[in-house]
Amino acid sequence: MNLKNLWDIFTDRYSFLPIHPQYYIKGYTNNAIDIAVKYSRGILVDIGCGRMPYREKFLKRVEKYIGVDSPDSSKYYDGKIKPNIYADATSIPLPNGYCDTVLLSQVLEHLPDPDKSVKEAARILKKDGNLIVSTIQSYPLHDEPYDFYRYTKYGLKSLLERNGFRLLMVREDGNVFVQGFQGFNIYLMLILKNLIKNSFGKVFALMLTPIFLTLTFISNLITYPLTYLDKHSNFRIIITVVAKR
Repeated sequence: MNLKNLWDIFTDRYSFLPIHPQYYIKGYTNNAIDIAVKYSRGILVDIGCGRMPYREKFLKRVEKYIGVDSPDSSKYYDGKIKPNIYADATSIPLPNGYCDTVLLSQVLEHLPDPDKSVKEAARILKKDGNLIVSTIQSYPLHDEPYDFYRYTKYGLKSLLERNGFRLLMVREDGNVFVQGFQGFNIYLMLILKNLIKNSFGKVFALMLTPIFLTLTFISNLITYPLTYLDKHSNFRIIITVVAKR
């Protein structure tokens, strides 16, 4: 079991608790998924589906769920957790006007050619179909080297409108305080990630892990009252938009 698998297990089990370093960011992601479920219908194509952690939620709402991910990601899947289609986001083997909903959840920042990807989403969508996009405005580098862009609500509006969509709604999550404390938590996890690259470092990382998790827990507790401040901040973390073709 590699580090990614361990992190995925930890996240699946504990992301709803303030011990998790990305407690607030995961909460914002869940907000985006709730919006996506609300606007989903018919056949849903989830581009960049990953391990499909929200598949069951969508199946309660849609007729059919199709997970699409890059062939380069195939090594991360085993057992029953596999996408239905391995394909590049700019070339999906589905016919024109095939689906009613397209989801791009926390994946747009990882696509090197966002215009082509959004245009491809428009191609497989039926007329009046919904495109739901959740992406980041501010976040550390991750999944390198496949981390290309950051988006504001204005950037997303421009990207979608020039590719044939009109916006239905926009949601912004995060403020300067959450951004700062979550950044601190992620920095601690990156220290552990770098330490475990050699045998001596693994021992040191094992000793530091409970200390770092305690620090992230304290950090998350301090952050809680601060989430109610700076409601109109420019320091957003996650942007979610719903657009119609």
